Amino acid sequence: MQKSRRDERRPSGSRAQNEQGTNKLVLIGLKARDMPPPAEDAELTLCAAAGTNGQKYGANNGCSNGASTVLALKGGKIFDKATITLTRKTDASDSKYSDSSEATAIPNKKTIAAAAAIAKLEDAAAAIGTLSATLDIKALIMAPRLKEQLAKAIDGEGAKYADATKTKVDNLLKEVIYENGDEIKNAVGKSLDDMTPQKAAVGGNGDRQLKAITSPQEIADAATYYAVRRFINEQEVKKKNQESPSCPTNTDKLTEPAKSADERKKHKTSETLQR
Repeated sequence: MQKSRRDERRPSGSRAQNEQGTNKLVLIGLKARDMPPPAEDAELTLCAAAGTNGQKYGANNGCSNGASTVLALKGGKIFDKATITLTRKTDASDSKYSDSSEATAIPNKKTIAAAAAIAKLEDAAAAIGTLSATLDIKALIMAPRLKEQLAKAIDGEGAKYADATKTKVDNLLKEVIYENGDEIKNAVGKSLDDMTPQKAAVGGNGDRQLKAITSPQEIADAATYYAVRRFINEQEVKKKNQESPSCPTNTDKLTEPAKSADERKKHKTSETLQR
């Protein structure tokens, strides 16, 4: 049965054929061909050939015993294909691919070792494959990584979620989501699907609705942005209230309107009668 081109292009070391718990990489390289043993009319042979000067080597004037007309070089392959197989155990911590066993092959061992760093990408891909994303805003904003980001937003880039900064972050989260997490839902909006986070929250053009944002990290960034903005706004309101208190001072009291002459006379008469 004739193979299709797709079958011909399919690599022989596919993941499905690998031993369980093992990843395999199959690389195709080149290596210098081992010289064939000296022999009459062998490839890559320099010899006296039968022919005339300037005549190319051919089947009718090969290197043969007794020929001495011209000096000829019979060609042949100088490289052979090198199949380089690398393996690594996926169930071992910090497992790396094995070294190349082809010492003289191209690419060399150093280049292959650098390419085999793909093991880190495979581990990351496996982790992503098993990731179950959650859209629970409260869970996202309470994540350790988000607390570290909040610490930097409050006390600067070098701040850590520890000591006094930890207290500030915890107080902020308590103000934002309370104990049961209802407040964060109100802050983000009654309808999460219809909400359009600002450009500063998730980047882009600022025209994507929340239901179109599926990356857990982008959703977490949006929650962080709104939490920090609310905290800053509340602090600004408190500062304004302290600078301009709402309770009236003595200078704010309304003065009584001036009394007319008749009113002053009646007031004086009333005081006299009271005495």
